[in-house]
Amino acid sequence: VMAHLAGKRLAFVGKLGGASLREARQIVRDEGGIVVAPDDPQVDCLVLGEAELPIASSESQLDDRLLQAADAGRLEIWSETEFWERLGRLESAPASRRYTAAMLAELLDLPVAVIRRWHRKGWLQPVEVIHRLAYFDFSQVAVARQLARLVADGMSPKTLERKLQQLARYMPAARQSLEQLSMIVEHGELLVRADRGLLGADGQWRFDFDRVGSEGGNEDATAPDVVSVTPSVRDSGDEEAGEQRSCRERAWEHEDRSELAEAVRWYRAALVEEGLQPDLCFQLAEVLYRLGDVGAARERYWVAVELDPDFVEARANLGCLLAECGEWEWAAAALEGALQTHPDYADAHFHLAEAYTHLGRPTEAHRHWQEFLRLVPDGPWSDEARRRLENATGPVQPS
Repeated sequence: VMAHLAGKRLAFVGKLGGASLREARQIVRDEGGIVVAPDDPQVDCLVLGEAELPIASSESQLDDRLLQAADAGRLEIWSETEFWERLGRLESAPASRRYTAAMLAELLDLPVAVIRRWHRKGWLQPVEVIHRLAYFDFSQVAVARQLARLVADGMSPKTLERKLQQLARYMPAARQSLEQLSMIVEHGELLVRADRGLLGADGQWRFDFDRVGSEGGNEDATAPDVVSVTPSVRDSGDEEAGEQRSCRERAWEHEDRSELAEAVRWYRAALVEEGLQPDLCFQLAEVLYRLGDVGAARERYWVAVELDPDFVEARANLGCLLAECGEWEWAAAALEGALQTHPDYADAHFHLAEAYTHLGRPTEAHRHWQEFLRLVPDGPWSDEARRRLENATGPVQPS
């Protein structure tokens, strides 16, 4: 039993990213602690879940009594990462988890093309790239979740990306710290809440009336709503109109606008311009698949793999496409190839288990469901994998 938890009365606030609430409570009990409700008058420590960053959003759920107790030193407030660190289980912290673009898309209910676009534009930063496969950590999940929320609030992905590009001119650190920014959409404008007020993507400060009202301020009612601090860049989107763009860049532009047929044309032109490149073949395959041209997409995935046999995502996508066509033997072969190159590729384990299930090879399927859960115990597909194992062997405890 760890001395710093023995006898402590702990409460959890917000959703945990590293375990279910039930599991975390049991861990506290196993370590000699006592789990209580956040409003328990004798609570010693609050743990703020990190499933939805920024953590400040969890802190805002705390009432004044708890905050005063913390200020007086009668109450400790830990982040979830600090909680796992104190337990010597930092691998359970959300920050240690890795997600592929496909997992991130599933987690946030977004098209994978949107995740790839945000990655390409630099708004999502992978923590690791293995054989061309980008992995994102939990901070990038928070960034993607925030971007997705802004889209849900009425800002189109294309407009959002343009506004973020403009915003980076006035807040250069924005690209590296999007998860720490409080961003809102108001009257179609992207605004960032800061100490001075609301900063617009055009470089103008607006008064934050919500904050002023909540703080009971007495600001001059006749003050202007907007204060310009920089030259306007409203037309900055046209600055690059005259610049020479590569065929690859033109393909990206059309894909971003969902003009997929034009994107295909420019991707093919890019292959002429640059020669056969694995990543171009992969991107072309992705767009062809979205257009419903499965045969052409399959061929382009094949070419990508032939050009770079270690391109594991191309192998996995080819396997998934072959599975959709009912060609399970070929699908399994493609996915097995991906795992030979990258044995810890969780997505490939999941899809290979599915292929083996259809091929009537339950023992091999079982092994890959288990391996998937070892790698991703609480990812977007984990419940499905656990359900498959339960159907075959009985209840499965989370890893």
